[in-house]
Amino acid sequence: MPQERFKIIPAVFLIVKKHDEVFLLRRYNTGYADGWYTLPSGHVEEGETPSAAVIREAKEEVGIGIFSDQLLYCGSMYTQFICDNKTYLYMFYQVDASILLPSNAEPGKSDDARWFSWEQLPKNILPYIVDALVSIQREQIPFYFEKQYD
Repeated sequence: MPQERFKIIPAVFLIVKKHDEVFLLRRYNTGYADGWYTLPSGHVEEGETPSAAVIREAKEEVGIGIFSDQLLYCGSMYTQFICDNKTYLYMFYQVDASILLPSNAEPGKSDDARWFSWEQLPKNILPYIVDALVSIQREQIPFYFEKQYD
């Protein structure tokens, strides 16, 4: 009988950037990290490329329509969560939002959505999001991390 292979869950994050600010969502009513700020994000669905997933999530979560040629790939993170024994491959993309108007397009999953200065991020932001944003702010892209979280 063939052995089942180890599975990694692919997910994408979108850094919606405008000058010295980043657009963040506070998770609400999702069952995971509620009350914490994060970037627009989601899982890559079967048959979907990461760039297609981030374009879809941008529309679903913050109501912006973007194209693949507007995306800048910023880096990846191989993340293991000890609490539920799941492993993710996070891929981060950036879009310049100078002419975009993001909003909270999923109020049932986010109870706050707004711009934050890169220098004054909220205290309740997911730690792996901070790791990615610090690398981007320091222009250390593309970045790659291997991290474990409780």
